[in-house]
Amino acid sequence: MGAATAAGVPRLFVTSLEHRLRAASHTLDFGRRLSPIHDLDPRTKIAVTALFLVVTASFPSSAPGDLAPLLFFPCVVGALAGIPGRALLGRALVLSPLVLLVGVAEPLWHRTPVIIAPGIALAAGWFSLLGIVMKFVLSVSGALLLLRTTPLDDLCSGLVRLKVPRVLALQILLLVRYLFLLGDEALRTLRAHGARTGGQSPSLALAGPLLGSLLLRTLARGERISRAMAAREFGMGALEGAEAPLDRRNLLFLAGWGVFFLLVRLRPLSRLAEIGGLS
Repeated sequence: MGAATAAGVPRLFVTSLEHRLRAASHTLDFGRRLSPIHDLDPRTKIAVTALFLVVTASFPSSAPGDLAPLLFFPCVVGALAGIPGRALLGRALVLSPLVLLVGVAEPLWHRTPVIIAPGIALAAGWFSLLGIVMKFVLSVSGALLLLRTTPLDDLCSGLVRLKVPRVLALQILLLVRYLFLLGDEALRTLRAHGARTGGQSPSLALAGPLLGSLLLRTLARGERISRAMAAREFGMGALEGAEAPLDRRNLLFLAGWGVFFLLVRLRPLSRLAEIGGLS
């Protein structure tokens, strides 16, 4: 029983790691599909996403209702890009425990009662917690939409054309590639260890040598890839692209969402309710 359990642990871990690598690779490969959103200029999508994130972060967490209109952006863009909503929500839920740890104390710190219905009141901290969760879900959804509609190379090239330092964009590109390289070497190391030990889990005594070997193997493979890239003249000019002006479709997309975000921020639902005498 113990041997079976010990053998199952590494296999489960390897399967989980392989599944996560495939999911991450699928997210990046999704950016090469065809749709009205995929065909937009990377600069347009980067600018709209950045504006969406800034507007989302600018709302106070104590007013979650004001964030509701911003859900329109990921819903519409995701539908046009052919990205199911459960894919965006699923990624956000994976990281949601971290957000809950940050905001779980809000109901304890802000205990001012807020009447939501006759005879029903909730502590103001619960609204702050809901606002934090909503801002997190919106931010993750916006970032995932950008990643799933824009190939990584085009994304980094768009950053350079938006005057982001080329060194920074190149570092982002190589960092993502190196993370996949590291994950692939980790899978090879775990499989090799399992094949030599009958599927047993690595002991603490072997954890250090395995991690050291993983680092050396990854660096050696990275150097070979670097030399191959240098032989193909990959360098600082790799992300350079034509400075073509944005066409009418891109300008309409940028202006339309810009006006929408501006209206949502300057005329939040809470202020409209006050003007209409509903509060």
